[in-house]
Amino acid sequence: MSYADAFAPAFDAVAAAARPTAGWNRAAVAPAICATLQLATEGTIACFPDPPPTFNVPAYIVAWPTTVTYHQPLMGVDEATLPLLAAVATEQSARMDDMLNVARWALVNDPTLGGLLAFGVVVVVAQRNWRILADVAGARFLCAELTLEIRQ
Repeated sequence: MSYADAFAPAFDAVAAAARPTAGWNRAAVAPAICATLQLATEGTIACFPDPPPTFNVPAYIVAWPTTVTYHQPLMGVDEATLPLLAAVATEQSARMDDMLNVARWALVNDPTLGGLLAFGVVVVVAQRNWRILADVAGARFLCAELTLEIRQ
């Protein structure tokens, strides 16, 4: 048994006890974003809280944060920049516009993600990075993203 294995259970217990209850928590935010989008689209567009290796379009994908700034603007409030990707078939640029607008207004109308962000807010700050991508299976699709700033 290695040194790390011997102390892993004790470390896990200490780490769990030290975990803050406030501040950035992607594990809670990503499913809440998907819930808001599923409600706005009446479940007709898939939403993935974690980037999948392959998927069918149309879909929303909550990506990984690009920046997390701690204690911004206040102590205990963190600000994360989180891309929300939208994906459609390569020839469906008008549908891409529609998907981005639906997501934007759904999040504008639910800035606390159903109350999850009791002291925070989601702000849609930009649309960017339209491009053609391919998944691991070789399928090609049009992808664009909304940049979200989340205070939690």
